[in-house]
Amino acid sequence: MERFSYTSSTYNLPGTRDVYVYLPAVYDVLSDEQFPVLYMFDGQNIWDKKSLPWEGWKVETSMERLAAKKKIRPCIIVGISNSVNRTMEYAGWCDSLPLGGSFENPSLAKEYARQHRLMIVEEIIPLVESRWRALPDRSARVVAGSSFGAFLAARFAQLHSDIFCGAGLFSGGSTGFEQIIAENGFDFDGNHPVRFYIDCGTGDYLERALLPGCQALKEYLLEKGYKQAKSVKKKSGDFFYQECEGDPHNEKAWSSRVPAFLEWIFRVEK
Repeated sequence: MERFSYTSSTYNLPGTRDVYVYLPAVYDVLSDEQFPVLYMFDGQNIWDKKSLPWEGWKVETSMERLAAKKKIRPCIIVGISNSVNRTMEYAGWCDSLPLGGSFENPSLAKEYARQHRLMIVEEIIPLVESRWRALPDRSARVVAGSSFGAFLAARFAQLHSDIFCGAGLFSGGSTGFEQIIAENGFDFDGNHPVRFYIDCGTGDYLERALLPGCQALKEYLLEKGYKQAKSVKKKSGDFFYQECEGDPHNEKAWSSRVPAFLEWIFRVEK
């Protein structure tokens, strides 16, 4: 694990944010190999640490376990932390927020979200690809997040399908997904289609409020001609969708679903 603080050199985003870069166990062994990269939001909460909320997502532990079994390709994991302005960063582009929320200054929120998104695309990704042996190719870049982070991952898939080949949307739904649908956001027409992993729980009020948006996104993808996969065990489909009965809106629940996401996106076909 390497960690550094980053301040945008181009955009007017206050303060610094931590960026975590996890290199797979085989990184030094396979010294000539380049690796796919998983970019994740709320990067401070995705690791296997008991000090994190609900002990974190354990993404690196799940990745290493599956890679050791040769079920997936080992990957570099980049966790980009949020700032105190997380809601604007991740959902400022939305016309409305879940449960009736809104921004006091919508135009400011949209501009803040735009600059945050472009900072990642134009600054952080090139930095990662210049400093570490990351495959500098669309087919090797995946983005993922939960809740508002899933809103943002979906937005990246909508606007930057030329950069990312896959997106993991954990417990997103609601207004963010509904706005993308209204904008005909994933109308790729066979050009740069993105593979999606989509899920949501049912175990608390927030998950149940988000679930209809996830269901709407599934139906939208089917209408666009996307094929729904029945299992993560084979790459026979364009998206994988699951509703997780009883799962609440927290890191422990998302950590239990990370292996399915990793298998779906990075699976090695035998």
